Amino acid sequence: MAGTTIRRLKIIELLSAQPGKKFSVLQLQSKLNSEGIQVSVRTLQRDLVALLDDKRISADQKIPQGWKWESNETWLEAIRLDAHTALALMLSKEQLQRLLPVSSWKSLTPILRKAEETLAELSNTGSVGSWLDRIAVMPWGPPLVAPDLDPAIHEIVTQAVLEGKQLEVWYRSAGKRQSKKHKVNPLGLVYREQVLYLVTTEYQGIPEEEEDEEGKEKEEQASRSRMEDIEFRLLALHRIQTARPIPTPRVEPKGFLLRDYVSNYVFSDPWAEEIELKFRIHRDAGQFLLETPLSQDQTLEAKRKWIYVTATVQRTWQLVWWLKSFGSAVEVISPQDIRRGFVEMTRELGRYYLRGR
Repeated sequence: MAGTTIRRLKIIELLSAQPGKKFSVLQLQSKLNSEGIQVSVRTLQRDLVALLDDKRISADQKIPQGWKWESNETWLEAIRLDAHTALALMLSKEQLQRLLPVSSWKSLTPILRKAEETLAELSNTGSVGSWLDRIAVMPWGPPLVAPDLDPAIHEIVTQAVLEGKQLEVWYRSAGKRQSKKHKVNPLGLVYREQVLYLVTTEYQGIPEEEEDEEGKEKEEQASRSRMEDIEFRLLALHRIQTARPIPTPRVEPKGFLLRDYVSNYVFSDPWAEEIELKFRIHRDAGQFLLETPLSQDQTLEAKRKWIYVTATVQRTWQLVWWLKSFGSAVEVISPQDIRRGFVEMTRELGRYYLRGR
């Protein structure tokens, strides 16, 4: 809903910037694309038809059809948000600021102010405007403070990702004092635990001419099996000291999809084996497992003090961290190697906390 609203508000902005001038659908599509809003011709046509209900927009019957703004109002004066749309925009505000290209965020800021004004006028109990005061999102664990991120670097990086350009950056790795120069091929951005990461491969030269369709299809099938051989890097944006775009266009690894890469590779192990995990957890600490099981085949056996849990899960470092977060409220029964890790950790903790008592 918020995506459609933002796109239609942008259409109003483009048309109202030049009252009386006619724009074709293709012209509007090109302008939206240049603003970082990708939209098909069919979707844009539906948007324009929907906006005809606003009598300030008109269309002629020529081919190609022309659309124009009939009012003398500025686009900001023209924005009329209903309460539900304003609420959707305000709820998504925090995520939008983190994830949108800076250029898109700047153009959206006046609209968000309008949404805030709309809800302020409807703040009485029982109205949509009061909903923001009745909902909260809590993180798992202590809330982390976002690292300082240079706005100029943020803008350069997001614009390069948007426009498909490669980058030259000076990057300081975690734990290092000196930064090093890298030429990188940016593929996308991943936001996790208050940190924005740039997914890259090493700098790529100008790509060769495309092969024929049959050759492309065979290569695509083969590339899926080679995805694990590509050397991806995650660069935390707050560790980038300087950045500048390189004219060379981005080179997409064949078969690469950012969402698939994030699901299977980022912060996880795509080859992690499945194990049967058995542990016991204090009843007070483990009640949540009754409602949110670890797996579809999870079984629980509740006793006086403990809940005994068996579940098929992937062996990952996140799993071990999760188990450790319960401290003495959890005892791992099997697999034995994970249990032995907890035994070693307990001995180490004993040396920390029992020394000099």
